[in-house]
Parts: sequence; structure tokens; C-alpha cells
Amino acid sequence: MGPRRPTAIRALAVAPAEAYLAALDRCDGIEVRPGGPEPEAHDLAWADVVVIEATATAAPIWAPPTLWLIPPDAGAVTATGASSMLSVPTSRERLATAIRAAAAGLTVRDPTVEAGDAAPANLEVEALTPREEEILRWLARGRSNKAIAAELGLSDNTVKYHVSAILAKLGAESRTEAVAVAARRGWVML
Repeated sequence: MGPRRPTAIRALAVAPAEAYLAALDRCDGIEVRPGGPEPEAHDLAWADVVVIEATATAAPIWAPPTLWLIPPDAGAVTATGASSMLSVPTSRERLATAIRAAAAGLTVRDPTVEAGDAAPANLEVEALTPREEEILRWLARGRSNKAIAAELGLSDNTVKYHVSAILAKLGAESRTEAVAVAARRGWVML
């Protein structure tokens, strides 16, 4: 028998981010605890994920995973060491999903967030075409080639060609691996 998984994801909300997490406390499988302006070591040991608003004066936190909430007035955000970024305000469901993804070790990159040095520098791959990006988003939703073809008005063979190109560019051996790579890079949100 493997290690026991916690019954809830424990999110440590660093002020002022706790205001965004108030609606999630003890629901959606997320338990929220306030951590003050700078979390203590025992707080970090308790948490599965730390949630910080970009305007907070907290130092970068390396472990557990960190989710930065980016308000509209934050501008370009440079958060070296930040694992994930999500613009706020956002829906309760989207926030809960981002917290779960960050707690699972995935990277959340909201496409509406303007990131400065937040993106890792060692992720150079050949750029995807706009069509490949579109198909990658459908792959992340779990759609088959046939379903993607029907949705986009393409032939099955055309979708298969694009999927092969995506796999090659991402260095992935399967569709699942391609989606995982894209999620870690913040190209798709799961």
C-alpha cells in the first residue's frame, strides 16, 4: 500500500491572497489556512500549496508549490521560483482547479498574465503553429483525432499530421505526455 493521500488539499494563503480563497475553505476538497505576510516553517510543512497575491511582500517560496494570484493592476510580473500564475478575479472553479494542479506539481500559466522572468529559460522547443496550438488545447480536453477533426472541420488525416508534429516538437511519445509537457510549460491549463 502506497502513501496515504490527504483528504483535502491544504492551501496556505499568504495575505492578502486569503480574500480570494475564503469561498474555497473546506469545500471543493481544499482547506485554507492564513499564513500571514511571511509564512513560518511550520506553516510551510503543513501546506500542500502556497497561494500568494502578486502585491504581497512575501519572499519566493520554493516548496511546497506556489500559486501566484495576479490582479489586473499588477503589470508584468517577475516571480522567480513561482511555480504557477493565475489572474484574479477568477471563478471559484478555476481557482480550485489551479490549486489542485499546483498541489499535484503541475505548472499553471494563465495566458492572460504578462510574465516577466517567471517562465523557465531552459524550455526551448520549436514553436507550434497556431493550428497546432489549437489542436493541443483540444488534446488537453481529452478529445480524439476524429472529434477534433469534426470540431475544426478538418480531415482525420490532417489532425493526425498535426498531432504528430506536436509530439515531435515537444519531444513527447504520446498525446498524454504532450499535454503534460504543455501543462508544465504553461501552454495549456488543465
